[in-house]
Amino acid sequence: MDAFFSIILIISGFALLLGAGHFLVDSSVNLAEKLKVSSAVIGLTFVAIGTSMPELVVSLVAVFGGSSEIAVANVIGSNSVNIAVVLGVTAMILPIEVKGTVVKIEWPAVFFVSVLFLLFALDGRFSPIEGAVFLTLLIMFYSFMIRVSRASKGIAKELREGTKVNPNEIKEERGFGFIFAVMAGSLVLLFLGGKLVLVGAVDLARIFGMSERVIGLTIVALGTSLPELITSLIAIYRKLDEIALGNILGSNLVNILLIIGSTSLMGSIPVSHELVSVDGGYMLVVLAVIFPFMIFMKKIPRFLGAILFISWIAYTVLIVREGLGA
Repeated sequence: MDAFFSIILIISGFALLLGAGHFLVDSSVNLAEKLKVSSAVIGLTFVAIGTSMPELVVSLVAVFGGSSEIAVANVIGSNSVNIAVVLGVTAMILPIEVKGTVVKIEWPAVFFVSVLFLLFALDGRFSPIEGAVFLTLLIMFYSFMIRVSRASKGIAKELREGTKVNPNEIKEERGFGFIFAVMAGSLVLLFLGGKLVLVGAVDLARIFGMSERVIGLTIVALGTSLPELITSLIAIYRKLDEIALGNILGSNLVNILLIIGSTSLMGSIPVSHELVSVDGGYMLVVLAVIFPFMIFMKKIPRFLGAILFISWIAYTVLIVREGLGA
């Protein structure tokens, strides 16, 4: 009965995530046009922060509950899932075109932050000072991206052309209040949907006796990354590639800079060597693998998406077997 109830929670969560993702993409396009910034910036900021709320809530609850390993494992696992699963599955359905400043700015920023994250973790903890550094970097990066985007031209054309969004649906008379209300409602639904999936998934995992580290890296990471997956799938279907890619890269940035930054600011967070060397290493590898394709092919092709997804399945099987054997 417990397992059946958990499955019902997961299905209900998926339904909420699907509906919320649809409205979040719509309102994000509206907001990008009104603010005269690119859809990539909206994906990196509003959408990325919104879809990372489940990770933030789970990490805060874990830290306050004395389960810091789940908090750090959730961030590492979510970042791996965002690239290997969210980007992988999205690319398998429809190849993602790489446009704008992704190669020159967004990807290098995420890679730099990921390396810094692992370097900070080498001493076995994240200190309040390191948390302050993360939060400062987040503010600096967002300020820079907004300035770059507002200085560019043709934002309206970028949003209108090559998209399945009906121009009549983007009403100019809708003010910021309406747009933010829709976004806020969408984010609430994303949070609730992610929470339902998370609760159901964790309950199922505990039935099978999985360890805290494995739960954080797999079930929790996958559950809290569902908003990114749903939002990216909807965005790519509507040919809003920059929102899809910006959401994925932006979420990885937010997971480290905002989540680890804010949680470690409240007190040092211990990190196990295994999380850094094994799981952090995999996170960095899948992020590095996509870069040559973005440079030379200007897209994330289907076969690369399949490779990423298969690699995550293999990695997950290994750590689950290891966790069950511990």
